[in-house]
Amino acid sequence: MMPVQTQQKRGFSLIEINLAIFLIAMGMLTLFSLFPTGLKQVETAHENTQEALFGDYVLSTLRADAMLINAADWVALTSAAFPDFVFDGITSEEFPAGSGLYMRYLLQLNKVNAHIWSATLWCRSGQYGATNVDAFKKGSTKFYTEFFYSGMP
Repeated sequence: MMPVQTQQKRGFSLIEINLAIFLIAMGMLTLFSLFPTGLKQVETAHENTQEALFGDYVLSTLRADAMLINAADWVALTSAAFPDFVFDGITSEEFPAGSGLYMRYLLQLNKVNAHIWSATLWCRSGQYGATNVDAFKKGSTKFYTEFFYSGMP
């Protein structure tokens, strides 16, 4: 009698192929679901950077302008001493100029004592948003600086 030769099967079954495709699809779905989160983080980081740059620009300009104020005007300092900025209500400004990006801000000037004034700035990226001052302050980044009289006699 001749020995019977059995033929070995090679390859994968249909169930194994389906399982492999399913696992690859689940992995890709997980990876692709991370993209919107990453994009949102990039957008938030960009807005935070713009707000920080704008805050530095505004407060540095105020401190520089304060050096040009004479002694008589320092006692009763008003927003007229700082012509570059609006102090009345929430204002929108393109920043940097010509970029198409807008910052909304609220700027307040307060007297600390006879020689020191402070400026508080609330700002938020974007051209549109809350018009109520309290709501705007809650959702905005806050910057604060003090400057003393060092100007002209």
